[in-house]
Amino acid sequence: MHPSHDPAPTRRRMLGVAAALGAASATVPAAADPPAPDPVGPGATKAGTVTATAGDGSGEGNGWADAPDPASVLFLDAPATEWVDGTLPIGNGRVGATFFGDPVRGVVQLNEISLWAGAIDYDNALNGDDDGDMDTSMTGFGTYLSGGRLLIDVLGADGSDEPVEGAELRRELDVATGLHTMTSQAPGGVVVRQEAFASTPADLLVLALDAEQPLRVELALESDQEGTELSADVDERTLWATGTLGNALQHATAVRILESDGTVEFAADGVSAQIHEVTRLVLLVDQATDYVRDPQKGWRGADPAHTARRHLAGAARTGHADLRSQHLTHLTERTSRVDLQGIDSSAEVLALPLDQRLERVAEGEEDPSLERLLFSYGRYLLLSSSREGGLPANLQGLWNDSNSPAWSSDYHSNINLQMAYWPAEISAIPETHEALIGWLIASRESLRRATRNAFGPVRGWTARTSQSPWGGNAWEWNTVASAWYATHVIEHWDHGRDEDFAREIAWPFVDEVCQFWEDRLIEGEEGTLLAPDGWSPEHGPREDGVMHDQQIVRELFEGAATLAEAVGADEIRRDELRRDELRAVAENIAGEKIGSWGQLQEWQEDRDDPADLHRHTSHLFSLFPGSHITPATPELQRAAKVSLLARCGLPPTDDGTDQPADSPVPEDFESHVSGDSRRSWTWPWRAALFARLGDGDAAHAMVRGLLRYSTLPNLWATHPPFQMDGNFGITAAIGEMLVHSHERTADGQVLVRLLPALPSAWAPAGSVSGLRARGGLEVSVSWQDGAVTDWSVEAATPGAVGSAVVVVDGQETPIEVAPAS
Repeated sequence: MHPSHDPAPTRRRMLGVAAALGAASATVPAAADPPAPDPVGPGATKAGTVTATAGDGSGEGNGWADAPDPASVLFLDAPATEWVDGTLPIGNGRVGATFFGDPVRGVVQLNEISLWAGAIDYDNALNGDDDGDMDTSMTGFGTYLSGGRLLIDVLGADGSDEPVEGAELRRELDVATGLHTMTSQAPGGVVVRQEAFASTPADLLVLALDAEQPLRVELALESDQEGTELSADVDERTLWATGTLGNALQHATAVRILESDGTVEFAADGVSAQIHEVTRLVLLVDQATDYVRDPQKGWRGADPAHTARRHLAGAARTGHADLRSQHLTHLTERTSRVDLQGIDSSAEVLALPLDQRLERVAEGEEDPSLERLLFSYGRYLLLSSSREGGLPANLQGLWNDSNSPAWSSDYHSNINLQMAYWPAEISAIPETHEALIGWLIASRESLRRATRNAFGPVRGWTARTSQSPWGGNAWEWNTVASAWYATHVIEHWDHGRDEDFAREIAWPFVDEVCQFWEDRLIEGEEGTLLAPDGWSPEHGPREDGVMHDQQIVRELFEGAATLAEAVGADEIRRDELRRDELRAVAENIAGEKIGSWGQLQEWQEDRDDPADLHRHTSHLFSLFPGSHITPATPELQRAAKVSLLARCGLPPTDDGTDQPADSPVPEDFESHVSGDSRRSWTWPWRAALFARLGDGDAAHAMVRGLLRYSTLPNLWATHPPFQMDGNFGITAAIGEMLVHSHERTADGQVLVRLLPALPSAWAPAGSVSGLRARGGLEVSVSWQDGAVTDWSVEAATPGAVGSAVVVVDGQETPIEVAPAS
């Protein structure tokens, strides 16, 4: 588990600096003619519906909006005692923050997604290290680093710091609007309301505070990076923390006082500031490095202090009211694309703080609204930690409080990074996928060199298990990584059907990966093709024909053939047979085998143990996220279910007379899952696998299992340690319970199944709108008593298919799809 930061030690330095302010300080009066104050309360009651209300529901015209929709809010009523399980996150895909929520000694953990230790182009072998080594030093592979902290002390006007005993505290994160709010009492009982958001349009963080009576606020920056210089620009009312890491990466953090109605004093040493007699305070916070996602520029770009100044200046010209409005417009356009409705939890349950709701679920109680919140939270987290032109979400998304996070908080290629992007397409936030695809494209030359060094004169590339922002490649080779990555490129094309993307980006990427595998595949004893020296992550021996590799490589070639046809690759390659070559490879790859106890074999040899509870289900890739095991292959579907149930603690009897696959899953099924199978990302993958099998109740049990056994009080998934892949994956899995689009009809049309795995707990009534399907389609469906009552399938993109087949309550309905308007 990651170490947490105890706020107490940071205060000792803070208070010492504050004591020196009177003796040596620079005083800045309140800004002349500051922008007119605007409400900093929650401004949207539902995603996409931004309100401008006065009052908080009490009839008092205090400028605060009415309470947001509880179905979109994470609510806690106590400060965090540990970073990992009590803080609440905001982010814009590049810079982010997590809030501890102490009403007096406020701590805001800061992060910038490119703040990494490590060497450019590192590779174990090229660096002379063993494959099993994981060098997290500045000159090795490296690690994601803490961005330090902003300390915000909210004191009485006289400097008193005694908390109000028994005072109510309310901390909220609205995942529809991205607004983090806190209502508390400062010393003396003064009511204080704080709000924060991570603006993508302005590319920085905005924090605001309103108090009912004048207070003193003290600010300071802390850095966890050696050699960081703390300073202040009094004229610009800005605190700075700047430095250069041991790998020459430059970094800068800035906190500018945009609005205040009090008197500002900066300490002579530049490390802190005090604002006296303040009732209104707005801060702009930015953090930057000189990283750029471009190996041709040496992965380095503009001076980060210059970047931060540019962001601060632009935001200052905009003003808080417009910053807030622009943020809400930008984010709610994305969060409102999908709307999932169903039976609500009781008002009494909705009124409970999140940790208490999770305790109820852990005891076996129902909370359907929390399940839908989990779905929305995954979308919010991916939007907050992944954006176009930037780095992909890492093992912890964007958020980190440590210089030595678990597994470097890296880009893990054997399930975790891929799972992070499973919801990108189905939950209608495809723009997040660009961060993954663009980073892979930028990393290819580094990976080509490492691949040729390891595998000889092959075309193309692949990757090790751990990857860094600048081509770094560490730990064991995960040889099938490139094929799995390429399927993401294909999925992004298939859900959008953008011709330019297909021709200019997708085809060159996918074709090169296919070339690697054409050079890599070997012929087995039966004349079929095998992926050599594979490893079923992270399980069993290395050998030829591991089913995980077989399935992914076949998925690659099948998708590549479809893509080749779509872009006219024969013409591009001047090879009339390229599409047919790809299909021939796919057809000749050795397929699945059914073993002695009815299971889908994980290896070529029938060695699967029915008592094995390993967390990975790698040999079921063809069921999900792959597309080969479908209702058209019932024998393989049954074998996959036998394997999956065994991993969940329900193996067949030794004599084979009792096969759980022949019966509905038991009540409280999630409690049967134990040991190594209770992991952050394990539950979502199994939920999606059961969804593809059409078993809604089993899939729902996996959703509940994540909440009961592998979710922290702030709704972050935990392995342990904390990993955000579980949050991302469960969103995709819930989407798969409601819509399938991975099948094709005999004539190649997209087949859309509505409510393929609706659990009985959700059956009474519900609806979902805006889910995306392959073929560039958008799907909406309503239901009552488990039956579809209304549905629509429409074009989501200009390149959408003109026709499809929709399966409603088991009946196929051909439809024509009008072009997107």
